[in-house]
Amino acid sequence: MTLKKSNQLCIFILLILLSLKGFSFQPITVPFSRADSLLADSVLSMALRNEALYSLQGDLKPISTVYQFSMQLDSITLLPTDSSDFNRFRDLQRIANWLSNEEFCFVVIPFTRLFSHQRTMQMLVVNREKLARELEVRKDFWFFWGLVPESSPEVVITVIENAEKYRRFEGYGYLFGYPQYAVDFFVEAARSQDDTGEFVHRSFFQMPVYSGQDGRFVYAVPENEPPGTEDLTIRKEAEHILNSFIMTFEPFKIQNPDLPFLNWYLNQQATNN
Repeated sequence: MTLKKSNQLCIFILLILLSLKGFSFQPITVPFSRADSLLADSVLSMALRNEALYSLQGDLKPISTVYQFSMQLDSITLLPTDSSDFNRFRDLQRIANWLSNEEFCFVVIPFTRLFSHQRTMQMLVVNREKLARELEVRKDFWFFWGLVPESSPEVVITVIENAEKYRRFEGYGYLFGYPQYAVDFFVEAARSQDDTGEFVHRSFFQMPVYSGQDGRFVYAVPENEPPGTEDLTIRKEAEHILNSFIMTFEPFKIQNPDLPFLNWYLNQQATNN
């Protein structure tokens, strides 16, 4: 029996047991407009279906990417050419503020570099406790900028986004939860390419997410190098978190088909508090 079929069978049995006990998941009243609630549900769908699951559940990743979008800029003035981008950014920022709490922080910031007269914005989710732990464990790296466990997530991300190239790569590697050897490899590969002009070939180690088996929580490793103990430990923990999420979310989604990701997130927050 495949893992997927096994999960489906377990979910079916769980639903039967819950119904026999008269148990049901209760949706929480959402204090936002319908349009904002739909946007919040879409944001959380992108988060929980992909790598941000490992920041919102467990503690594999201090931060994760949720969503990215680009604004076209005028080639001369470098001002946005589409006035609707302003309202779109305000909508995302409002949702980020609303979803943030004592446990998680949703942050919307721009990438510093422009590409083809486009400014790319990114929404990230931060596991506050995991970030504070990272700033403590690698304080020799982070205190270079005066960053400490009590620093706000917005400041940490903005500082590392605007850091010198190789320190930026290293800092993002730590924030995204990559192992030390993978961060070192990526930084040194970038240095080598800058020095020689030759691309350093690499392989990629993948962790499964709710939306698929690869392409989301992934990091570069030396080409053709087999997974090490640390890699396999990370993957095992990711699979455990993913399976636990599936076992709770699938029956919840069946009972709460409207705004399932938003209602699940709010239920989790209510339960934890």
